[in-house]
Amino acid sequence: MSGENNNSNSQLIQLSPSSSLGYGAHSLEFYAIDRLNNRSSIITRLITTAKVFNVKDYGAKGDGITDDTQAVRNTIEQARQWSISNNNNPVTVYFPSGTYITGQLVIYSNMTFLGAGSKQTILRRRVPIPFYFKPFPYEDQSTMNDPYGVFGYPNVPTSISTGHIPLYYRPFIKNYNFMAGNTNISIIGLTINDNGYKFERNVEGEGADNNHALILQRVDGIYIEDVKVEDSNQFLANFRMCNNVRIKSLYVNGDTLGKFGTTEVIDGKTVNHTKIYQDGVHFKGTTNVYADLIHVIFSGDDSIAINGAQISPTLHTEASNIHINTAIVNSRLANGLRIHNTGNKDTYNIRVDTLIVNGYGGDSIDSCAMNIGAKWGNDLGAGRTRDIEIGTIIVKSLGYTESDGPIIHIWKGSGADSSMRVANVKISEVRLELDGTAGAVNSKPVQAFYRWGLRISNCDNLQIDRFSLMDMPIPPTAQQVAYDIAIANCSNVRLSNGIIRSKARGTRPNISILDSSGCRLDRIEIPKIDTNDDGIPDSNQSRLGLWIRGTTKNLTAINCAFATDILYEYDSNAIQYQGSNTIDIRRL
Repeated sequence: MSGENNNSNSQLIQLSPSSSLGYGAHSLEFYAIDRLNNRSSIITRLITTAKVFNVKDYGAKGDGITDDTQAVRNTIEQARQWSISNNNNPVTVYFPSGTYITGQLVIYSNMTFLGAGSKQTILRRRVPIPFYFKPFPYEDQSTMNDPYGVFGYPNVPTSISTGHIPLYYRPFIKNYNFMAGNTNISIIGLTINDNGYKFERNVEGEGADNNHALILQRVDGIYIEDVKVEDSNQFLANFRMCNNVRIKSLYVNGDTLGKFGTTEVIDGKTVNHTKIYQDGVHFKGTTNVYADLIHVIFSGDDSIAINGAQISPTLHTEASNIHINTAIVNSRLANGLRIHNTGNKDTYNIRVDTLIVNGYGGDSIDSCAMNIGAKWGNDLGAGRTRDIEIGTIIVKSLGYTESDGPIIHIWKGSGADSSMRVANVKISEVRLELDGTAGAVNSKPVQAFYRWGLRISNCDNLQIDRFSLMDMPIPPTAQQVAYDIAIANCSNVRLSNGIIRSKARGTRPNISILDSSGCRLDRIEIPKIDTNDDGIPDSNQSRLGLWIRGTTKNLTAINCAFATDILYEYDSNAIQYQGSNTIDIRRL
């Protein structure tokens, strides 16, 4: 027998060392013996054990009252110096159970912040009043140093460019080398609470005025496990231009303090805790990510955002090879999951196995359970969004204040050229369960408001294998047009095994296809609905099931069954292309 035997009847025997390991690099040797006493060849494994630095050994109290800033920074500096002196061996800064009140903290290469568990160890930001109100940007860089600055931080290093200064100065937890980058950073078993910290704007209404609870930039090798990030006024967790990111469990809550959307008087000044610009987890220009679980229960803007990015006028970075196993999200004003692009590099090879959206609620076209766009806003650049694979999307509930906006939106982005097209998207299942699920934020069942279902435009090669659009809302007035499914300026869109059921009979068509080619509807059902609440379906859903518009051609609709007054209809322009189409829809 050769090699490592993984048979359940085999036994793995360690040869050396026999005693417990100290810190440093170690070579471990094993061999396997099966039930017949056959022995494998020697298996060698190299491991490195980190040296541990306990913050309480350096004077930190962790009592939720004492300012532990200096003690924690002393611990971090001792760990850093030891690592440098020992061939950059890994070090661990350990936070025993407790609540540590600190100013800004910096994590270095080959370093782990380790807590006793996210429920036991809390790092809470100290909010010094003079700096809470200090506007940005600053004319004199030296005034940016906070009164606890030691070891060259949080003073802004001269190597950091102007565009990166606010990112470096404002966060609670950050990596040190923003420009050259860091390697091998881990955060395990703790909560990062930004304590609602914010900066004033110089001019009211200009851009984002706030900061990050956690930002890691240009880091190669990140490990996150059992981490909570809470109460930032802008980004909660932001990964910029990072590579090789492994997330086991990341939980985000933007409003544990209950400040979101409120005002507060601090030191005689009124502070508005704005509802905007608060992203949950952001992967910007980041590559090679695997996440087991990301759970965002409250964010003001996008819950999870993934995008290739323009970092500066000359620096563009791709976002690629990102795989999220399970994402559970709640977003108040924007998207549950947003995948888009802002630069000249592509966003591609993005995979999410399960996306569950609870109670998002906004009032614009941006408010979606999932939004895939080639561009964001009016950003310039030639990067494309492509090769996206989504497993199951479950939308449990909707906010009740919404007006407009699709549930699923796939498009080129507002202000983008029509050539900027999303390409190669596959979605296994979309399931709406609009039942006002208990516990969902801003959730309540609704009868009627302005809401699209699937809105797809400027997209090539889209496939949705199964969808269930149940309890679709009806626009309050006949003048509002919000189709259950709208396809425009697309090629090769395939929708299969779907059902559409509205809350009440509507006046607009259920499905609209405009200026598209090579699209296919297969096994789509629009059943009768119950209009008198006696439990018996008694009414058609709408006047028209499928509206074929513009230059739409080479359309196939087969194995479909509609309970609508008219099964399908061409507009005055599309009728000239009807010979290219195959339409087979039976009446329910």
